[in-house]
Amino acid sequence: MKKWLAIVVLVVCIPVGWWLLSPLWINKEVNEELPTSTEQATAMEEKSEVIVEQPKVQEYTGMFVDGDKTHHAAGKAYTLTQDGKRFIRFEDFNTTNGPDLYVYMLDKSNEIAKGINLGKLKGNQGNQNYELPSNIDMEKYDKVIIWCKAFDVTFGTAELKEI
Repeated sequence: MKKWLAIVVLVVCIPVGWWLLSPLWINKEVNEELPTSTEQATAMEEKSEVIVEQPKVQEYTGMFVDGDKTHHAAGKAYTLTQDGKRFIRFEDFNTTNGPDLYVYMLDKSNEIAKGINLGKLKGNQGNQNYELPSNIDMEKYDKVIIWCKAFDVTFGTAELKEI
């Protein structure tokens, strides 16, 4: 009986332990280009030299700050539009890695339940883009956070200010 109990404990503990602890020493770097327009992508595919509109930097920008003494974040966050779509872009981004990290836009209440989930964090290092809902009110949702869903912990925050 003890042998089976030990086997069950190992079968459960090893995968859970790996999921919880491996992000502490494994980094995932993502380096996405700026979003391109549909015309620009088509021109690149056809290898023609068509000049198209580049993404426009919007009025909202901020720098990431640490979530707490254990969870660190740095880099720049800003909004941009391309082909009528709005994105938030992280540049020179770096955060402590974790097991279940998500990107959220928060309003002044700072409550995750009232926030907008932009999806799983693509990587804990590098440059990355997240599409924002078309109807987002940037005056209301003025903060982007990196949040660990499994432990309800904020890893980093960037308060977006109008320039």
